[in-house]
Amino acid sequence: SSTFENIPFLFGSNGITGAHVTFRHNRISRYYFGVQIFNLHGCRLTVAHNVAREAQVAWGFGYFLVAENPGPSPVAKRSLVDVHHNDVEAAGFAGFLFSDHADVTAEKTLRVAVHRNRIAATEVLFGGIASRWVDGLRVIRNVVTGTGPNAIGLGWGGLAPASGETDGYGRIVNNDVKDFLVTMPTIFGYGAGPIWLGPQSHHTRVITDEPGLVYDEGVDNRVIGR
Repeated sequence: SSTFENIPFLFGSNGITGAHVTFRHNRISRYYFGVQIFNLHGCRLTVAHNVAREAQVAWGFGYFLVAENPGPSPVAKRSLVDVHHNDVEAAGFAGFLFSDHADVTAEKTLRVAVHRNRIAATEVLFGGIASRWVDGLRVIRNVVTGTGPNAIGLGWGGLAPASGETDGYGRIVNNDVKDFLVTMPTIFGYGAGPIWLGPQSHHTRVITDEPGLVYDEGVDNRVIGR
């Protein structure tokens, strides 16, 4: 429950196993990087009830949260990432960004739930909520406003996965992206739309009042309009 102002980097870690990390009830303003954690294995990460304002962009970066495992986990247990009730102004790469780089022969290492957050994303490159290669992603009842290619995007930037690798599956339910204004062109070879399901996405279920806002390039995804 702290207040941080004018900080280049707030909280980060590279390499934790079996930990329970909680970041909640903080106020942040004029920040470049918020919470950034790499190589979290068999962990529980909770980011909740934070307020972040006036995101700054440096070297193309600028995001509130990134959780990424760049390779297979040394433990069998997945890390659970629970992100909820945050009110964030984001810029640069993304508001929330998740990446699980385990290859097709490895066990997936992350399970992510993103629910009941508010994100105002200014010209984000990869999405207000962006995910790559995460199986079991849940994005539920978030409100995303702003500009950029995607309010919610599976398959953010960079090179496409190798044959057999996927951008994962999940559920995207009852998110408010109606006021997200797409103003940036397609970049890095991926599509633009308020909700974008990339070519390697599969078996993702999207439930929305506005099915026309979903740009589906994946396999066996289902878009259900109410």
